[in-house]
Amino acid sequence: MRTSALFLAAATVGQLIGRDLSAQGGLQQRVAELSQQIASEMAEYQKTTVAVVEFSDLQGNVTDFGRFLAEELITRLFQTKKFKVIERQLLNKIVAEQKLSLTGVVDPASARQLGKLLGVDAIATGTITDLGQSLRVNARLINAGTGELFAVASTEIFKDESVSRLMA
Repeated sequence: MRTSALFLAAATVGQLIGRDLSAQGGLQQRVAELSQQIASEMAEYQKTTVAVVEFSDLQGNVTDFGRFLAEELITRLFQTKKFKVIERQLLNKIVAEQKLSLTGVVDPASARQLGKLLGVDAIATGTITDLGQSLRVNARLINAGTGELFAVASTEIFKDESVSRLMA
């Protein structure tokens, strides 16, 4: 009886650890899928230089998860060796100096102004929607010359402990 209880306890702990590890892998996998979608659209529309803006929630608030997502996309897009990617800190400095608002939805005038200032031809931005057990990430690719949306990408990310902490 005691052996079966220990076995059951060990199996339960193993499942919890496995679930946590697969959720971590799920986060990395979903971010990789999102960056691949973005890279594919950038290549299709012959965009070579991109600025990635911090992602916001539906109320326009930027969380650590929105910053994390921007950082991950910058790294992954750069690693493709297909694109020039503007450093986020430089982007934030120019946005502050020019008094632009670039969280969540980027208006066409701001996109064109940023495109001229940074020499980018695309801006990646987006929103994060909390669905309870998961987050829906919707990315938008904006033509920096016209301010028009030219592509979208999306993914759903399971909310594990690390994702929840970044969302707080």
